[in-house]
Amino acid sequence: METIEPTGLASSSSSSQPEHCPSGSAADSVAGPAERMPAKEAEIAPLLIETANDISKRLGYLK
Repeated sequence: METIEPTGLASSSSSSQPEHCPSGSAADSVAGPAERMPAKEAEIAPLLIETANDISKRLGYLK
């Protein structure tokens, strides 16, 4: 991941492979054609963060 924003959102302009995460953290992602994704980032980011928060609540990590 190339950048991690204060919101916890990270982005990368290249494809990536799953990595082992010893801390037990998890992630969700959105993938699409590199030429179109930057234009959609402002639209997609809040939905992705909302989804991650919903998953965390359902798993009992957030109230």
